[in-house]
Amino acid sequence: MTGRDDTHCVVYKRCGCSDEVSGRRLGGRCGRLAEVGHGSWYFAVQVVGASGRRERVRHGGFASAEAARCAGGELLAAEVDGPFFAGYTVGQWLRYWLSVVEGRLRPTTHRAYRDHVRLHLVPFLGRSGWRSCRGGT
Repeated sequence: MTGRDDTHCVVYKRCGCSDEVSGRRLGGRCGRLAEVGHGSWYFAVQVVGASGRRERVRHGGFASAEAARCAGGELLAAEVDGPFFAGYTVGQWLRYWLSVVEGRLRPTTHRAYRDHVRLHLVPFLGRSGWRSCRGGT
């Protein structure tokens, strides 16, 4: 993060290329990042974590800077009503996470994650609890 303003989203581009001599990843130093289709976009934001302290959250793999900025903005917007993770149970967090990644994953992958959470990680909810939390779907 740059500066002291913790309410913004930093967007940057990285790739998985390695230095030929050292073998280390180049990340944001790759000379090919200016090429269309090379590398992917990431965001970094600071939110209040489960511990109550500010934590940096970084996530990447976005096809465009705008998609990364939008995802970072969604994370910041979720924090407006209070600390991002405050009072969340594991089940609530998993359902929230599934709703956030729904459009970013293949439908079959999302369905598999959803079913796994419902059947194995939050078994006490059962099918009826899951449907009521997801608006009847």
